[in-house]
Amino acid sequence: MVDPGEKLVAIVDDDAPVRSALLGLTEAAELHMVAFPSAEKHLESGMQQTGCIVADIRMPGMSGLNLQAWLSTHCSGVSVLFITAHGYASTRARALNAGAPGLLEKHSTMRNCSSASERH
Repeated sequence: MVDPGEKLVAIVDDDAPVRSALLGLTEAAELHMVAFPSAEKHLESGMQQTGCIVADIRMPGMSGLNLQAWLSTHCSGVSVLFITAHGYASTRARALNAGAPGLLEKHSTMRNCSSASERH
């Protein structure tokens, strides 16, 4: 259980191996995280006021960009960092123009997660 004063990071991705890898990496970094298989499940949880959300841009149902738009309307101060397997320039521009602090590409992120977990 996370103490109320601690910042929580939420992972929102429909790809279970990606969620698992990111959870493993954050455990090594001693961050408190929770993962959701969809934007809708994240919204249903009532845990929108997290310190940061790492969300896949492309998911069935509500996309990461739509989740960010919902959060910007209903919650203040939540940063959404995007992760995608489709790092096209237009996708990157849409994410950054929507206020995302960054966009991570899944392939390089997964390699880095694997390397970090092997060191711990």
